[in-house]
Amino acid sequence: MIKIVALDMDGTLLNNQSRITEKTADAIHKYQEHGGTVVINTGRAFPMAAQIVQPAGISCDYICLNGAGVFTPDGTCIKCDAIDYEDIKTLRAIEKKYNLFVDYLTSEGAKTSATQAFTEKHYIYQAFEMAKEQGTEMTEEAALARFHSILSYIQYEQDIEAFMERNAIFYKLAIVALDADTLSEVKELLKSMPQFEVSASFKTNIEVTSSRVDKGRTLMEYAAEKGISMDEVMVIGDSENDIPMLSKPFGKTVAMGNAEDDIKAMCTDVTLSNEEDGVAYAIEHWT
Repeated sequence: MIKIVALDMDGTLLNNQSRITEKTADAIHKYQEHGGTVVINTGRAFPMAAQIVQPAGISCDYICLNGAGVFTPDGTCIKCDAIDYEDIKTLRAIEKKYNLFVDYLTSEGAKTSATQAFTEKHYIYQAFEMAKEQGTEMTEEAALARFHSILSYIQYEQDIEAFMERNAIFYKLAIVALDADTLSEVKELLKSMPQFEVSASFKTNIEVTSSRVDKGRTLMEYAAEKGISMDEVMVIGDSENDIPMLSKPFGKTVAMGNAEDDIKAMCTDVTLSNEEDGVAYAIEHWT
């Protein structure tokens, strides 16, 4: 029996308009009404996740920032594992050497070293690439609307060191580059450093947390604290930053129909795509 369903957001719980459909929300509500626990397991910060999940009438806990923070439905942080300040300094040096832009997900919000113009350009590019993969077209206005929840949360701040002086918690970094070769080189460099956990949710970013955490490890701890065994957990995801939970021996590891073939190959099951209410299908058929 599945007692916990853990859901990635982008490309999984959310459709291509970054929304939770009524059908998917209804399936989650029914599962919860029958005693099941739903937890959002996302790379997003809590405010960016909650502003989409809560309007759908879904009340649940959140594992955020690729496992670096666990939050209750009201946003109370009940567990966190920050990146050490010395490691932040190392990342700052890499940022400057490669002329990168970095989003710093902190206890004081999301700070970015990028300009607003570059940030919007990045998300427009990302939306266009996703639309191309789906065989659809998208305007710049629609692209910005798709990522509104993220763009509205970002603060444009160059003085990252000031947050260290105020003892801010650095949960996660997202490194952005439109040049694929630079991104690949930086990713390999970071993967060689044992203090970091490195993944990606898009083709144009690198996500960095402390090596002590990832989506899978934090979910395992979350389930254990509730007295729930791994074979009573179902996880659903679609991208590289979901691999840490999809590769763990949970009872059901479910790839979305829109996931890459290597993601599907590592999972016990494949559901429908995020445009076809794949989360609803998985909950209705496998819990």
